[in-house]
Amino acid sequence: MSAFSRKRFRELRKAAGFTGEELARRAGVSNSLVQKIEQGAATPSLASLTKFISVFGCEAGDLFDDSEAVSLPSDLSPEVARWIQRMLDTAPPMSEETARRVSAVLFAAKSTSGAASDDRPPPAA
Repeated sequence: MSAFSRKRFRELRKAAGFTGEELARRAGVSNSLVQKIEQGAATPSLASLTKFISVFGCEAGDLFDDSEAVSLPSDLSPEVARWIQRMLDTAPPMSEETARRVSAVLFAAKSTSGAASDDRPPPAA
Protein backbone atom coordinates (compact mmCIF):
# COMPACT_ATOMS: atom_id res chain seq x y z
CA MET A 1 0.00 0.00 0.00
CA SER A 2 1.31 3.45 -0.87
CA ALA A 3 1.88 6.02 1.84
CA PHE A 4 1.41 9.77 1.54
CA SER A 5 4.90 11.22 1.18
CA ARG A 6 5.52 14.39 3.14
CA LYS A 7 9.00 14.41 1.56
CA ARG A 8 7.55 14.51 -1.95
CA PHE A 9 4.99 17.10 -0.83
CA ARG A 10 7.80 19.36 0.40
CA GLU A 11 9.86 18.72 -2.75
CA LEU A 12 6.93 19.67 -5.01
CA ARG A 13 6.29 22.82 -2.97
CA LYS A 14 9.94 23.88 -3.21
CA ALA A 15 10.19 22.96 -6.91
CA ALA A 16 7.19 25.21 -7.56
CA GLY A 17 9.00 28.00 -5.69
CA PHE A 18 6.26 28.35 -3.07
CA THR A 19 6.65 29.17 0.58
CA GLY A 20 4.30 27.28 2.87
CA GLU A 21 2.17 30.42 3.12
CA GLU A 22 2.01 30.82 -0.67
CA LEU A 23 1.00 27.17 -1.17
CA ALA A 24 -1.68 27.50 1.52
CA ARG A 25 -3.07 30.64 -0.12
CA ARG A 26 -3.14 29.11 -3.61
CA ALA A 27 -4.72 25.87 -2.35
CA GLY A 28 -7.23 27.64 -0.11
CA VAL A 29 -6.07 25.89 3.06
CA SER A 30 -4.50 27.14 6.27
CA ASN A 31 -0.77 27.69 6.55
CA SER A 32 -0.81 25.56 9.70
CA LEU A 33 -2.14 22.62 7.66
CA VAL A 34 0.76 22.89 5.22
CA GLN A 35 3.20 23.06 8.15
CA LYS A 36 1.61 20.06 9.87
CA ILE A 37 1.71 18.02 6.66
CA GLU A 38 5.41 18.76 6.16
CA GLN A 39 6.15 17.92 9.81
CA GLY A 40 4.23 14.65 9.58
CA ALA A 41 1.67 15.78 12.15
CA ALA A 42 -1.20 15.66 9.63
CA THR A 43 -2.14 13.93 6.41
CA PRO A 44 -4.22 15.89 3.92
CA SER A 45 -7.89 15.07 3.50
CA LEU A 46 -9.09 14.02 0.06
CA ALA A 47 -10.41 17.56 -0.51
CA SER A 48 -7.06 19.15 0.46
CA LEU A 49 -5.12 16.58 -1.53
CA THR A 50 -7.16 17.44 -4.62
CA LYS A 51 -6.37 21.14 -4.11
CA PHE A 52 -2.64 20.46 -3.74
CA ILE A 53 -2.60 18.30 -6.88
CA SER A 54 -4.26 21.13 -8.79
CA VAL A 55 -1.81 23.75 -7.50
CA PHE A 56 1.24 21.56 -8.15
CA GLY A 57 -0.08 20.45 -11.54
CA CYS A 58 0.92 16.89 -10.72
CA GLU A 59 -0.62 13.43 -10.66
CA ALA A 60 -1.96 12.03 -7.39
CA GLY A 61 0.71 9.32 -7.48
CA ASP A 62 3.40 11.99 -7.29
CA LEU A 63 2.42 12.54 -3.64
CA PHE A 64 2.60 8.89 -2.63
CA ASP A 65 5.54 6.57 -2.15
CA ASP A 66 5.62 2.84 -1.53
CA SER A 67 9.09 3.14 -0.01
CA GLU A 68 7.74 5.14 2.95
CA ALA A 69 5.27 2.42 3.89
CA VAL A 70 6.86 0.54 6.74
CA SER A 71 6.38 -3.14 7.28
CA LEU A 72 7.47 -4.32 10.72
CA PRO A 73 8.74 -7.87 11.27
CA SER A 74 5.93 -10.23 12.21
CA ASP A 75 7.83 -11.74 15.15
CA LEU A 76 7.72 -8.52 17.22
CA SER A 77 5.45 -8.41 20.21
CA PRO A 78 2.45 -6.06 19.73
CA GLU A 79 3.84 -3.79 22.45
CA VAL A 80 7.18 -3.39 20.68
CA ALA A 81 5.49 -2.93 17.30
CA ARG A 82 3.36 -0.09 18.77
CA TRP A 83 6.46 1.48 20.34
CA ILE A 84 8.37 1.37 17.05
CA GLN A 85 5.40 2.76 15.12
CA ARG A 86 5.12 5.69 17.60
CA MET A 87 8.84 6.37 17.08
CA LEU A 88 8.44 6.28 13.29
CA ASP A 89 5.38 8.53 13.39
CA THR A 90 7.17 11.21 15.41
CA ALA A 91 10.70 10.94 13.99
CA PRO A 92 11.98 13.84 11.93
CA PRO A 93 12.74 13.13 8.28
CA MET A 94 16.09 11.40 7.85
CA SER A 95 18.27 10.19 5.02
CA GLU A 96 18.52 6.50 4.17
CA GLU A 97 22.06 6.50 5.57
CA THR A 98 20.87 7.95 8.89
CA ALA A 99 18.04 5.40 9.01
CA ARG A 100 20.58 2.58 8.47
CA ARG A 101 22.75 3.94 11.29
CA VAL A 102 19.79 4.21 13.66
CA SER A 103 18.81 0.65 12.78
CA ALA A 104 22.35 -0.58 13.42
CA VAL A 105 22.47 1.18 16.80
CA LEU A 106 19.12 -0.33 17.85
CA PHE A 107 20.22 -3.79 16.74
CA ALA A 108 23.55 -3.48 18.56
CA ALA A 109 21.83 -2.24 21.72
CA LYS A 110 19.40 -5.17 21.65
CA SER A 111 22.17 -7.67 20.98
CA THR A 112 24.30 -6.47 23.88
CA SER A 113 21.65 -5.47 26.40
CA GLY A 114 20.50 -8.94 27.38
CA ALA A 115 16.95 -7.80 26.65
CA ALA A 116 14.13 -9.99 27.83
CA SER A 117 13.01 -12.62 25.38
CA ASP A 118 9.72 -10.81 24.76
CA ASP A 119 11.60 -7.73 23.50
CA ARG A 120 9.95 -5.22 25.81
CA PRO A 121 10.65 -1.60 24.89
CA PRO A 122 12.22 0.72 27.43
CA PRO A 123 9.78 2.49 29.76
CA ALA A 124 8.25 5.71 28.44
CA ALA A 125 9.99 8.87 29.57
